[in-house]
Amino acid sequence: MNIKASLFAVAFITALLAGCSSPPAPWAGMSQTEITGWRTAGVDAKSAQSYEKAGVTATAYVEWVAVKITGKEIFDWAGKGFKPTEASQWKTAGFDSTAAASWKKEAFTPTEAVSWTKAGFDLKKAIIERAKGLKPIE
Repeated sequence: MNIKASLFAVAFITALLAGCSSPPAPWAGMSQTEITGWRTAGVDAKSAQSYEKAGVTATAYVEWVAVKITGKEIFDWAGKGFKPTEASQWKTAGFDSTAAASWKKEAFTPTEAVSWTKAGFDLKKAIIERAKGLKPIE
């Protein structure tokens, strides 16, 4: 075998092996580190791809699960701009992601929102009363 043929064979085998080291199709577009993160979290490739498309990394996913927000709820809360701990506070206060986002947009904390709702105020009325400098009576 001549040198040219040997170099070609080495190059071909190297290219072939490099192709074999790429992630399997379900994990396409993810680094080995990302794949490992998702697998460690117990998430399958299809779900991991969905979370990644929604901007939720494997690390963030673990944080969501730690605050007991899982599955579709992660998409709901994260899609409205909530971080795991913040979402957990709103959820614990009794708000779904849509209501929480509305109250948050008006700069209410979960505690404030609970106080206003317990006092019988909806968001619109709470905004008006707060603008007058009033607070709900507890």
